[in-house]
Amino acid sequence: MVFWKTRTGEELTFKQFMVRWKQGFEKVTPLQQLQMVYLGTWIIVIGIICGLIYSIINKSWWLSAILVGALIVQLFGLLGNCQKINKIKQIEMQFASPSFPAERTYIQ
Repeated sequence: MVFWKTRTGEELTFKQFMVRWKQGFEKVTPLQQLQMVYLGTWIIVIGIICGLIYSIINKSWWLSAILVGALIVQLFGLLGNCQKINKIKQIEMQFASPSFPAERTYIQ
């Protein structure tokens, strides 16, 4: 039974699709993972801000208080995520620089 059709027209069963999906998922780098978390966090922050505006307009003060707390937590998570992304980029640039030796020899 055909579960998925590839761009090249190849038909895949569910089991074949899951094998390919797993292989692709294993190739995701930590930087790519953090970038997706960063994007998702921004979506959450925008949703919290919209909910906060709506709750203030409708005078739901208890909901506003909860959303302010959630906004603070999300903003600190966003800040931490930005710091992680910057550190990983610095490390990648360090390893990509020509001054970094391509092969290391270790004395045993």
